[in-house]
Amino acid sequence: MCSLVKEIPIFLNGGTNIYLFVKIITIEVVSIAEERCPEINSRLTGMAIREYLLQVGVGCPYEFYKCFKKVKPNTSYGSVVRYFWMLKKLGLIEVVGTEDRGYGIPRKLYRLVPGREDDPAWFRPQIVMYPQTKWGKKRYKWAKEKGLA
Repeated sequence: MCSLVKEIPIFLNGGTNIYLFVKIITIEVVSIAEERCPEINSRLTGMAIREYLLQVGVGCPYEFYKCFKKVKPNTSYGSVVRYFWMLKKLGLIEVVGTEDRGYGIPRKLYRLVPGREDDPAWFRPQIVMYPQTKWGKKRYKWAKEKGLA
């Protein structure tokens, strides 16, 4: 917490200047995302999302992103949103509602689909959704030329 003393001039009709000294105090506000930020041990995005949703129950991509940045600082919000989309397409998570914040687009809230917590697709959802990605660029190009892909 920090404070700042600021001088504010007040002008009266008689031409007299009075200076009012005001002490402005700033208070640290903890956001809901920081408040609900459980410890995440995995650096794999799919497994980290699973871990996060197991601990908080219901969460949104932005809350997860803020927590995951502590584990993997180079991750982007776009990547996190893409993973949530893939996990939803694979049936591992589901939308349970929206959170209207009074501005912008309402946030979608997700939870784990009961019974899918131990699905092997959590480990590599991109490869489950797009099997060719496991080959890599050069091997995929070779396989495509041979008619295998």
